[in-house]
Amino acid sequence: VLPDETLLMPLLYSIPPEIGKINVTMGYSLSNASIAYLIDLIARLQKSAQGEEGTFTFYHRHVKALLAHPLVSGAAKEEAEALRQEMVARNLNRVSGTDIPPHPMLEKLFTPVMKWQDIGGYLKSILTTLYRSLTDERMNEERPEGSVRAIDLEREFIVQCYKAISRLDDSLQGTKGMSVETYFRLFKQLARGLSVAFRGEPLSG
Repeated sequence: VLPDETLLMPLLYSIPPEIGKINVTMGYSLSNASIAYLIDLIARLQKSAQGEEGTFTFYHRHVKALLAHPLVSGAAKEEAEALRQEMVARNLNRVSGTDIPPHPMLEKLFTPVMKWQDIGGYLKSILTTLYRSLTDERMNEERPEGSVRAIDLEREFIVQCYKAISRLDDSLQGTKGMSVETYFRLFKQLARGLSVAFRGEPLSG
C-alpha cells in the first residue's frame, strides 16, 4: 500500500527481475510520467526559439536539459553526447539548426514551431519516434526482465500522451488567436487530470 502515488514508479523500477508478473491496482497521473516532463522541457525550448525561417536558434540551457532527459538520451545517445560536447567546446550560448547532429529524434525535437495549430502534429511525431525507439530497445534479447518492464511502462505513458494530444487538438478546432505557450499550458492542465490505468494480459493473472 503506497501513501503517495508518485512512489509507484520508483517501486516498479526497483522490483527485482526474479519477481515475474505483478498486479497494480491503481492509476498513475500522466503529469507525473517522464514523458510529461519531456513535453514541459519542449515547451521551454520552443519559448526560447529566436530568429526567422531557416535561422532559428535555441537557448543552451534548454537544449542541455532536453539532451539530458532519459528518453532523449536513450533514443540518440551518441548524437546527444556529441552535441553536448560541441556546446561545451565552443561555449555556445545559443544552438542553431546547423549544430544539431543528423538523427531523426533530434531533428524533430529542434524544429521550431511558430503556430499553435502545428504543435499537435509536432509533438505526435516526437512521440511516435520515441515509441519506435523503445520498441526496438525492448526487442533486444540481452535486456533484463526489469528493464523490459520499465520500457513497457514508458511505452504505455507515450500512448496515453498521444491520445491526450489528439483529444486536445479535437477540442481546439476552430479556436483563433491562441499562442503556442497557451497550448502547452492547456496540455499541462489536461495531463494533470488524466490517470493512466495499468493493463496487463487477462490470461496471465
